[in-house]
Amino acid sequence: MTTSLRTPPPRVNGAAAAHKPAKTFNRTRGVQASAIGILVYGTGGIGKSSLSAMAPDPLVLDLERSTDRLDVERIDNIETWGDLRSFLQGDNFAGVGSIVIDSATAAEDFCRQHIIENVKTEKGATVTSIEGYGWGKGYVHLFEEWRKLLADLDAHRRRGRNVVLICHEQIGKVPNPSGDDYIRYQPRLYTGNQVSLLHPTKEWADEVLFISYDVAAADGKAKGSGTRTIYSVETATHMAKTRSLDGTPMEFQKGDDSLWRLLKSQPVTDEIPG
Repeated sequence: MTTSLRTPPPRVNGAAAAHKPAKTFNRTRGVQASAIGILVYGTGGIGKSSLSAMAPDPLVLDLERSTDRLDVERIDNIETWGDLRSFLQGDNFAGVGSIVIDSATAAEDFCRQHIIENVKTEKGATVTSIEGYGWGKGYVHLFEEWRKLLADLDAHRRRGRNVVLICHEQIGKVPNPSGDDYIRYQPRLYTGNQVSLLHPTKEWADEVLFISYDVAAADGKAKGSGTRTIYSVETATHMAKTRSLDGTPMEFQKGDDSLWRLLKSQPVTDEIPG
């Protein structure tokens, strides 16, 4: 249900501001269907690209040539940060239901190189690495440029296209104010003391999904059946997040599109699974 609320123009010093037409605000109620943003990560070869290629009507922006053996529509000549942003801002998306970036880890590398080649130091000098700008300044440039990519992706979500970001995994250290710090699996995006690409990307995503093999360790030896599992709820061992799944770990095999059927049938909400 949608109703319109019309408000008067803003007032300045007691008088209505000139040339400011009243804006109509929409008041809605009920669950709203919307496109979703998904961050998928896991170890190499576990099936991130295969799983993401089963998203509804996908177009893969293959930055790493990871989909050569998959029967999927792709763009395979994006080679720079400028290429990536230019394509996303273009109009080549007829019939596309989902945009898959494979991978966001490679996109970060593009972003770093773009900054090195195009941003000078405060004294007008060129640099050869992101550290060359001085303490932390290069990473501030990185953060600001990365936010532009997230804005490009949000524009597609507003147009009804899902967005899937694939990431490699890394082991990161987690500060723990209630006890000892610990380590966990998380997407391989830059995270520093002052600036992080990972945190705004996690906030941007509706779903952060960790894919892992089932492994149990005892007496220094690992055991497992080789089953691949999708985790959507965060624990001490891995970063994850969900707004539409029930949090139950899901097994998946080649060709299994159960995840996408669940995401399609359950609208995005802000509820936190118990």
